[in-house]
Amino acid sequence: MGGSYIGVRDWSFYVATLGGLGWVLRERMPGTVGSFLALLIRWFLKVDLLSIFFLFLLGLWASERYSKALKEEDPSSIVIDEFVGYFIAMWNLNDIMLIPSFFLFRLLDVIKPFPIRFFEKFPGGWGIMLDDVVAGLLTNMLIFLGLWLGG
Repeated sequence: MGGSYIGVRDWSFYVATLGGLGWVLRERMPGTVGSFLALLIRWFLKVDLLSIFFLFLLGLWASERYSKALKEEDPSSIVIDEFVGYFIAMWNLNDIMLIPSFFLFRLLDVIKPFPIRFFEKFPGGWGIMLDDVVAGLLTNMLIFLGLWLGG
């Protein structure tokens, strides 16, 4: 298949690509779009840790299966990882921090400083999901640290 997912589109395709959004935008910043979708949802709804954990497990399964179907390690069309990672980045933050956390999360996801790059090297769905989970955790901690230091 090598990069295209023409053929049977099972649940892993729809979950990994957030309903096909990541596949349609795979050439144009799909991770940013996946994160932005999470921001829009969070703007209107609080997302609890149990829901984030469930989305992580679902993303782990879907990204593993979908990446194997494409025969690629981390296809750009998979955006469930950024979706989950950004929910982690925003967890328990005030609405005023949603935009700053968006930009910080995207920056960390793109440049992948330590320890993010370390987790990206895990095999299969674990590597796909964990680097964004860690980017989300770092974003959340840095925002809280900044708020604490600022007063």
